[in-house]
Amino acid sequence: MPLKGDPEISRVHATLTFDDQGRFWLTSKGRNPTLMSGREIPREERTIVQPDEKIGICSFYAAIQPK
Repeated sequence: MPLKGDPEISRVHATLTFDDQGRFWLTSKGRNPTLMSGREIPREERTIVQPDEKIGICSFYAAIQPK
């Protein structure tokens, strides 16, 4: 999902993937921090994302909504 308007966002800041067991995984790729529930995710470390957990990318926030 493209995020525009914040110069601190990297071209590919993070990736979000979905596995065959229905889990979402976030991998931080950007130069600047990616936060999950207020904690910084280490770059290139794949981290599970729980529904409604807040993902922070610079000045933007997102969350996965449960069905």
